[in-house]
Amino acid sequence: MSTSDRPAPGSWQRWQPENLLESVAPVSAEAQQTTPAADPATDLQFQAELARLRQQAEREGYAAGEQKGREQGQDLGYQQGFSEGQKAGLAQGAADVDQQQLLVGRFSSLINEFQAALDSLDSVIPARLVQLSLNAVRSLFGKQIIFDTTLLLQKIEHLLQENLQFTSHIVLSVSEEDFPLV
Repeated sequence: MSTSDRPAPGSWQRWQPENLLESVAPVSAEAQQTTPAADPATDLQFQAELARLRQQAEREGYAAGEQKGREQGQDLGYQQGFSEGQKAGLAQGAADVDQQQLLVGRFSSLINEFQAALDSLDSVIPARLVQLSLNAVRSLFGKQIIFDTTLLLQKIEHLLQENLQFTSHIVLSVSEEDFPLV
């Protein structure tokens, strides 16, 4: 009974699908065997091909694993080397800074001592020049002259202060051969 034929209303029937296997002839046991009988020569070729493919897959897997391991090792080695180098560089830099601070302290004290010596010379040089001028006058006149030296001392100090050579800042010159030592 097809689905397009409708029974009259009120006569309801249960629908059963048709058995589709009845129309097909039964399959023989020989036909059910879909794989042909294995030929020993083709079976050996198949096994050899499988072994070759297995070896190739092993080689490719080994090469890929080795390459990945090498890359990971290089990355890890680079990171570790960079970290160690950075730590060593920072330690060396700190040691160099400490050493340079010691040298700066030494040179600073030398400059301060030199400045103190120059400042003391500012008071010693005019007094020596007064003595020298009085000795020159004595040798010219042949006798001791009594003179108030404060006026002469003030004049000499004034002349020294006007001279730029004695009033400029200290300049420390170092030769090129000694520069690495500084």
